[in-house]
Amino acid sequence: MLDKTSYVIDRVLHWSASSLILGMLLIMGTQIHNIDYRIKGTIEHKQDAIEVHFIMAVLVFVLLLARAI
Repeated sequence: MLDKTSYVIDRVLHWSASSLILGMLLIMGTQIHNIDYRIKGTIEHKQDAIEVHFIMAVLVFVLLLARAI
């Protein structure tokens, strides 16, 4: 019973991290290629991209730590 629960938790954490990474790639691609940086300015456009990347990376790191524990 414990092995089955452990397996399910491991799979949920794995697919959650995979979804976050894929989401990060898709959001970053959209922000970089589809949004006109001249509307906000280059620095604010870059800062928005960095902020999204940082938030997603922290969430992936938290899931990685949860999976390791």
